[in-house]
Amino acid sequence: MKRAVLIGAGKKGRGLVGPVLSQSGYNIVITDASRTLVNQPNDKSGYTVHMTRGGKVDVNNLKVISISSDDLIEEIAIADVITVEVGSKHISEVETVLFDGINRRRDKNIDTPLNILVCEEDITMADQMHDQIFRMFDEQTLKFAALNVVFVRCVIDRITPVISGQELDIKTEEFYNWDIDAKAVRGNLDITGANFVDDIEECWNRKFYIFNTGHVITAYLGFIRGCLTIDEAIAVPEIRSVVTSAMKESCQWLSNQYNWNVEQMNEYIQNCIERFSSQEIPDILENICTNPIQKLHPDECLVRPITECLRLGCPADHLIIGLAAALHYNVPEDPQSVELMEMIKKDGLQETIQNLTGIRELPLLEKIIYEYKKI
Repeated sequence: MKRAVLIGAGKKGRGLVGPVLSQSGYNIVITDASRTLVNQPNDKSGYTVHMTRGGKVDVNNLKVISISSDDLIEEIAIADVITVEVGSKHISEVETVLFDGINRRRDKNIDTPLNILVCEEDITMADQMHDQIFRMFDEQTLKFAALNVVFVRCVIDRITPVISGQELDIKTEEFYNWDIDAKAVRGNLDITGANFVDDIEECWNRKFYIFNTGHVITAYLGFIRGCLTIDEAIAVPEIRSVVTSAMKESCQWLSNQYNWNVEQMNEYIQNCIERFSSQEIPDILENICTNPIQKLHPDECLVRPITECLRLGCPADHLIIGLAAALHYNVPEDPQSVELMEMIKKDGLQETIQNLTGIRELPLLEKIIYEYKKI
């Protein structure tokens, strides 16, 4: 039976990647930095993915091991496919175990293709990991890896909070999407339910700058209104209207780049709104709002759509409302929120916006400040 190693058993790893690979006929090996997760009883041979409409997928033939175990190196060496979804702070640890595993694979002379599917939020992570790990190889392993190992960019999308009190089991929405860069795949990679696409950047841009943009704006506007969850926030007519319009504004520059069909994109946006509205998924606002400084980076989903619309001369009024709302996120338990409030107090609102977003155009700054004060 085919063997898949999932490095990172978070919400997306267990909620999307695990069940898709299991249904594609793979035995699943899961590892994670979470000690609670990897210290599951040895007889825990599977978990269940519960879906909002009552369906479920049982992930069987499961093995859970520590990320620091030599067993993981062995599993990497013999794997048919590997997925990575750990978040940026754990990437260096993953690079180390992949380096060791690929070296052992070379020692075993396993020359079948190894596709490492990188499912990180940052689509550039696949190339970064490839470059870092390949720099560490000696000449012999470098030749082996160049022929047999590829790092493949992926885009995954599923709203998946964890079920309280059940460490492995997961509850998800019914919808999912897993796009894999077909041009990077080596050999025959058989994954039923995944999309092998020719333009992975188009898929990532759609997900990040439309879905994520709408999701984050819903969260920040909902927080200001005192809402606790995404479904509660999107049920507020004014928020729903702003979010829908903001997503349509973000579509403008991407449609210009990819020649998207307007009707299809309106359907995509409506699908996003319906997903936000699900009352069966406790999508907590603070989990989405956290780290506001990071979300105000020039390339992030709150900022880049605005600057791209400005470049094309397209309206971005509702996107600006979303950015202004993020500047109001004041939660003492969130270190970046505290830092943001301190920056505004010390440097003033305009300078803070300039420093965080890179926006310098005075008319745009004035619009953001106007919406900030209006909120």
